[in-house]
Amino acid sequence: MPPTVIQIDKLEYSGGLDEDSMKVKLSEYFNGITGRTFDKSDIISVLYDNGSSFVNTDMTIYIREYDTEAVKTSVRFLDQRYIMRVDVESRFFSSIDDLVGVTQI
Repeated sequence: MPPTVIQIDKLEYSGGLDEDSMKVKLSEYFNGITGRTFDKSDIISVLYDNGSSFVNTDMTIYIREYDTEAVKTSVRFLDQRYIMRVDVESRFFSSIDDLVGVTQI
């Protein structure tokens, strides 16, 4: 079962943890999701829960997933909630390297 990878290309925040520590917190959040959905508000909550005083909600997030026939798709996450496709048998995953766009301003 390949993972559904969450990649953040742009997410700006101020205050709180340094970038590397915040990336660890976000990675832990994504890797801990047991359901098939997540919301942008959840991402914002992770940042605020770790001391951020501002989060730019204009973020760029991509989702890479594989269907049951191992066909890869990559989509830009534009809505408030992401729901994993029904033909995908997977779990969410994100490493520090997938979060290069997380920037403390």
